[in-house]
Amino acid sequence: MNFKVETIATGTIDHDIKQKKYLISRPSIIYILDGIFDCKINGKDTKVVLDDFVLLNSGDQVELTSSEAVNLILYLEFNIERLSELLSINDFYFNNEKKSKHNQQVSVVIKSMLKAISSDDSQLNMFAIGRGYELANLLILNYAGMQLNGNKEKDSMKAYIRLHFSDEMDLEKVAHHFFMEPSYFSKYFKKQTGVNFKDFVTNERLAHAENTLLSSNQLVAQVALNNGFNSLSSFNRAFKIKYHMTPTDYRKKYQLSIEDDTVSSESKASWGRTRTLLTSSPLVADNSSVVNVKVTQDDTKKSYVPDLKMILNLGNIENNDSDEWKEHIDKLMESVNFKFARICVPIEWFTDADHFPLKRIRRLVDYCLVKHLTPWITINISDASIIPESIYSLKLVLSSFGNYLNENLVEKWRFEIQFSTGNVNGKDVVTAYRLIKSGIKQVLPNAMVGGIGENLVYTCQLYEAFSESDFDFITCRYFWDESELNTNEDKFFNFNSTFVESQNLLQDRLTKLRANFAGPIFISEIGMYLGAKDYLQDTLFSGAYLIDKIAHVAHLINGFGYVLGSDIFQASFNLNSTVTAGPGLLTDNGIIKPSLTALKTLDEFFSTSHVSKLSDEIFAGYVDNDIYILGYDLQVPLFTAATDLSDPRNIKEHLPKHITDISVLVRGVKAGDYEVRLFKCQRDIIDDWRKFDFSKSLTSSDIGILAHQNNMVDVSLQVAKAVNDCLTLKYQIESNNFFIIHIRKQNSISHSFLK
Repeated sequence: MNFKVETIATGTIDHDIKQKKYLISRPSIIYILDGIFDCKINGKDTKVVLDDFVLLNSGDQVELTSSEAVNLILYLEFNIERLSELLSINDFYFNNEKKSKHNQQVSVVIKSMLKAISSDDSQLNMFAIGRGYELANLLILNYAGMQLNGNKEKDSMKAYIRLHFSDEMDLEKVAHHFFMEPSYFSKYFKKQTGVNFKDFVTNERLAHAENTLLSSNQLVAQVALNNGFNSLSSFNRAFKIKYHMTPTDYRKKYQLSIEDDTVSSESKASWGRTRTLLTSSPLVADNSSVVNVKVTQDDTKKSYVPDLKMILNLGNIENNDSDEWKEHIDKLMESVNFKFARICVPIEWFTDADHFPLKRIRRLVDYCLVKHLTPWITINISDASIIPESIYSLKLVLSSFGNYLNENLVEKWRFEIQFSTGNVNGKDVVTAYRLIKSGIKQVLPNAMVGGIGENLVYTCQLYEAFSESDFDFITCRYFWDESELNTNEDKFFNFNSTFVESQNLLQDRLTKLRANFAGPIFISEIGMYLGAKDYLQDTLFSGAYLIDKIAHVAHLINGFGYVLGSDIFQASFNLNSTVTAGPGLLTDNGIIKPSLTALKTLDEFFSTSHVSKLSDEIFAGYVDNDIYILGYDLQVPLFTAATDLSDPRNIKEHLPKHITDISVLVRGVKAGDYEVRLFKCQRDIIDDWRKFDFSKSLTSSDIGILAHQNNMVDVSLQVAKAVNDCLTLKYQIESNNFFIIHIRKQNSISHSFLK
């Protein structure tokens, strides 16, 4: 762009403007010093005269036309990167239509800046720079349509669309509402939400249309028009793409029938406790059964409210030089509010302080602190013989962090000493642990130091050699691992045992450990290491099924760390032969989606004000406006034999199909409509998985195909009406489905029945 200051020394700006078009590359201002201009911005005309100004955004097209003999203008660009540092902003977008009482102040600042620039006095030139930043701050605060700072604006955009989904809505109209140029808004919306504008609007309309189909008798054409579709054909087409059937067929298959049921006055009393009574009829010849779930009052049932502090496992960053992990952490923190970021550091790194990747770890630690994640440093010991020569470097690195950040801040970190028992002699573990702990405490006396980090079987065995005072906290792992199936006589991880037996062993081991140690116990890693071909099996276990596992032992632990397939970077220690490899925790193809759904639900469920363990299969809880019921069908164990389930010939035999009718009766609720969501982790994913070539590792593109087919996690939304203070729901659950029923009263909900 050719607008520029021509003759600074004499205090004049002389540039003749003829009709030209310009494409703006940065946020800018054009200030009129003399002349009259016809200004066209992105095709919209306006007239500007003396002391008027026009604000421009990156990507704007500007056309200036003037018939005046002399035209004096000032053009200033704003460096967003520099302003971000000085004014603590992320991005901004000017709004020319926003009226402000500060126009005169803008004029005063610009003229004083020009006067200072025209002087030969160096101090006045510094003053001009200061006035420049003052001008930027003034314009951003009073003329920017919105401050673009991530989640807040993303939520604002989503909220606007959700509020107006039934209105006629196009990209240009919504962009105008947020004072953005349409092409810029389109790119920004996609960047912030991960989905393009058109798809988001369509999905929002479809969700409401589905709701209406199942909860009313409106004609399909009326449903379409009431939910923003401009024709029945466009509604049918969009609905069939998402739900794989027409709206009419969908209504016939899934519309909920509400039964009239009378209740006693006792059932209408406010809830003192929440309880679910589960009764199952024996299996019948057609391989189906019925489960009746009743939620009613019971003051005698013991409940607990666990306070789980989740750990985000980042793994070993030794071989990761890119900044891709920032995006991964952002996505995870949006879904679940983790507290700790667990970073693995092999002891070998400390044998040579000069080659320790300090800068790389500093970048990671800095970003974690920005995201309000407390670093959890795991020092992995695979060779006890190098510990003595590593202690000096370890203390140097910790001192460096103390000086770089603040010793008081670093002392709030967790330091975990983890042993790979296959490579470390048991009798050396105690000596090695105490040596490292002593080195850490010399630098950071108040830091929390603990370990051992092995599976529960070994953790219990190793703990017997220690004294309780050795640990500020204890960590252990809970994995299903091929290498561990036959390594211990307790068969703790053996597929021959059902999940119930495995769960009993898990709780038994934790109970014994808890009886001997009163401090915090963390299950630092939960997941499955069975090789890349078993990634989907890992998703089933580490995703939805994780909720049930944690529910059983929540009263025995202080928190847990979550692993899906592999850590964000790579295995936390040397498990290259068994780790479910690939690009890590997240990919562009959406591998993370089902597990994030499960994690988010887990986070919400354990944030409830009341949680009751109702049986070995069912839990119920509520918080504010929400009721949760979660469980699974145990008629057929999820895995029934120690067989290679990656072989498609074995899947059908060991995963027999079984249908259970679930009937849920919620008593004592207020009249009105209730939104009911059913989440279930489907067995169908395994059927689709069989289509792939098992001689090769499952690739991210394969996962993407399955994710696109919506088979990973099934989510359905219905609206049910309470009749006679009762809510009746009916579902069919296949064997091996983990399910969550989430009930929320539409608009508002009475708190009386939740107290």
